[in-house]
Amino acid sequence: MCCFKTLYSNEHGYITRCASCRHLHIAFGTTVLALNQEQFYAYAETVNSCYQANRNRYCPDQKAIQIPTIVKSILLLYSVRELSHLLHLLTEVKEILRKEHLFAFNYN
Repeated sequence: MCCFKTLYSNEHGYITRCASCRHLHIAFGTTVLALNQEQFYAYAETVNSCYQANRNRYCPDQKAIQIPTIVKSILLLYSVRELSHLLHLLTEVKEILRKEHLFAFNYN
C-alpha cells in the first residue's frame, strides 16, 4: 500500500514519493507519471532538453512539443509555457533529493 509524502507542490502540479516503493509521482495537468528515481532523473533531463530547444518559440502557449514515453503509442504534449512550469517542479524536487542524499551521506 502506497503512503505518499508531498515533496513539492504549486499551482501547476505536485510531486510525491511513496514511502514503501520509493516511486515518485509527478502530477501535472491531466497526467500523473509514476517513476523510479532513475526514470525521474531521465525524464527531468528530457524535459530540460526539450525546453532548452524550444524556449524561444514564437507562440509559447501552442501545444506542439512532444515528449515520448516508454509506451511508443503515447506521447506527452506540452507548450513552452507548460514545459517551463513542469521544469520548475522537477528542478525543485531534484534539489530536495540532492539535499536528502547529502544529508544521508553526511549522517552516516
